[in-house]
Formats: sequence, structure tokens, C-alpha cells
Amino acid sequence: MTEPKAGKISSNADGSKTVRLDVPLTGHSGPIIQVTIRPPTYGLFMRLGDPTVLVYGQGSAVPMEAMDVIREYAEALIDTDPLLLEKASLADAMAIRDVIKSFFRTAGEPTI
Repeated sequence: MTEPKAGKISSNADGSKTVRLDVPLTGHSGPIIQVTIRPPTYGLFMRLGDPTVLVYGQGSAVPMEAMDVIREYAEALIDTDPLLLEKASLADAMAIRDVIKSFFRTAGEPTI
């Protein structure tokens, strides 16, 4: 996976992350130059599940992104109208995906 451009993603004190958009979205209140993504909650995780699934074949299991689940998380966690996200650039969409997956990586780290 390619790392996002330096400064594109920033962490906030409340645990959320902000993605600076390469291509601003046009909202009702003017251009949107960044989106903030809050961390998933228990309820959302129990409803949507993990954004990575294991695909089995020929004696091995390979992790694969569940893009439909990632999309549902994005629509639930981002502070912007989900219809506007449809217009996001590919680079911005990939950065949003990376942020959502990062919440799961850090939540799964041992705490002891």
C-alpha cells in the first residue's frame, strides 16, 4: 500500500483523524477542503463488522479489504454528506480507506 502524501492525514486530540483533500468537494456551504473521520464505536463495529475479511484458497488464507464495509464506515464516520463523498478523487478515497483501516490496526494492538 502506498503511503499518503506527508501532511495529508493528521491525528486529532479526540482520536479522530482529518484528511486534507487533494480535490476539494463542493458542498452547499462552499468548498470542502478536508474531512474529519471519527473512530468507530462498539455499536457500529457490531453492526458492520471488520473491514478486512479472510479469503481462503489452495490451503492458505489471504486478507482482503471488504470495500462495501469500508464504504459503510466512511458514510457513518465522516462529518460530510455521504452523497458528496461520491465525488471524491481516487487519491482522497484511498486516504479515507487508509484512515478507517488504521482505526482497526491500532485498536487491535495489545495494551499490556
